[in-house]
Amino acid sequence: MASARGPRADQPKRRTFTPAYKLAIVEQYDQLTDARERGALLRREGLYHSHIQQWREARDKGTLPALSPKPTGCCASFVMSVRASLLVSVV
Repeated sequence: MASARGPRADQPKRRTFTPAYKLAIVEQYDQLTDARERGALLRREGLYHSHIQQWREARDKGTLPALSPKPTGCCASFVMSVRASLLVSVV
């Protein structure tokens, strides 16, 4: 049954992860040597091994910030252009 807020208002939202969180989890995962410890980390954080693979690949390519959530709304293009200019000026 749809609520007054919309047909999908009662569905769970997707989780989003910051680049700092992704980097921290990949580093923790890489430090663990036992498969059971790695599995425990994934279970504790509610992640899949594919998350680690994607985040490690992005880290190695230097594109980890590009995997952060994108802003939406009327000002999204402005925010993205400012963010891109900041990234260019830092590098």
